[in-house]
Amino acid sequence: MTSLPEGWPSTLLVGEGSGPALFLGPGERAAAVGYVSPGVRVRLAGAFEGARVPIRIDGPVKVRAWLDTSRLAGRVQRRGRLRGAPIALGVNELVGVRGSTEDGQMRVEVRPRFGRTPEPEVGPFTGSYPAAGVGPEAVAEAADSAANAATGGERARLPAGRAVELYARPRGPVVATIPPLARGLSVEVARRRGEWAAVRIGTGPRLVAWFHGALEAADPNDVPETPAAAPQAARNTGLPRALTHDASLPLWRVRARARVRFDGQVVARLADRGWARELRRTPDGLVDVFLAVDDDVALRGLVRARDLEPVEPGALPSETEAGATAQPPADAPLGTR
Repeated sequence: MTSLPEGWPSTLLVGEGSGPALFLGPGERAAAVGYVSPGVRVRLAGAFEGARVPIRIDGPVKVRAWLDTSRLAGRVQRRGRLRGAPIALGVNELVGVRGSTEDGQMRVEVRPRFGRTPEPEVGPFTGSYPAAGVGPEAVAEAADSAANAATGGERARLPAGRAVELYARPRGPVVATIPPLARGLSVEVARRRGEWAAVRIGTGPRLVAWFHGALEAADPNDVPETPAAAPQAARNTGLPRALTHDASLPLWRVRARARVRFDGQVVARLADRGWARELRRTPDGLVDVFLAVDDDVALRGLVRARDLEPVEPGALPSETEAGATAQPPADAPLGTR
C-alpha cells in the first residue's frame, strides 16, 4: 500500500451522504461493513485506490476499514480559488475530497451554497486545491475569516423566472446554469465590462463567474442569506439511533475491548461498552451482530458470544427501545459474512 502524497493532512472528516460508507477493501465488490455519521474524524492510512481510501477511526469504536471517497471531506484552512472550477472557497467551508492529482494536490468536489431552502441544484464542481489548505479543524475566527463574506461591493439580483447562464469570461464558455427561481439569487458585482458583470454568488462556497445582460436591483429589505452549518459528529448517550430501527431483534450490551470480525478480518475493536442487535449465531460460538457505541459509527460483524452481556434493567428507556422517532441507519444493506 503506497502512502499519500507529501504535504497531505493525516486526518480529515466524514461528509454527508447515505448508505454504507465503510468497506472491507478497495474493490467494487468488497463487502460493506458499516456506516459513519457526518463530522466524524478519520485518519488516512494510505493512498487512494479507485473510489476508496484506507482509514482508521480512533473513537469509542476503533475501526480499520476502507472509506468510500464520496464521503471524505475537509474544512478549508485558507481561502482561495478552486483551480479548474468557477468556485471561491472561504475559511472553514466544507469540501469533498475525492483523491489526489498528478502533482500531489487534492482533487476536490464542491457544491455552491446559496442560503436557500431548498438549495438550487447547481454543480457539483470538481477542481484541485493545495492539500495544505484543507484539514479537519475549524480555523479560529480571525482576520482571514472576514474574507469569506461579501466585500461590500455593489449588490444586485439575477433575473427571476428563467434559467441564468454564467460564463468563464465575457464571450467565453458557460460554466454554470442557475435554474429558474421565483426570486433571483443575490449577487455581489465585482466589476462591469459593458453588458457583462463579474459576479460572486452564494454564501460559501461561492460561484465566481460572468453574467451577460441586465441585473435586477437589490431589495434593501431582503433578509441576508446565511450559510448552513457544517455537519458535526453525532453525540448520544443512550441507545444509538442505528439500533432502534428493528426492536424485534435481541438487544445486548457489548463488552469493552471486544473485537469485531468480518470475513475473517478484524475491522474494529470497542474502546467502550457498546450495544448490539443479534442477527444470528454460528456453530463456533460467534454472533453476527449490528453494533454501535454511539451515533458516530455502526458496524456489522461477528463477535464472541462471551463478549455479549444482558441489558441491565432500567438502562434503556422504553420509548427509545421502541424506536418511534428513529430513522433506519441507511437505504442499502450491509454485506453478509
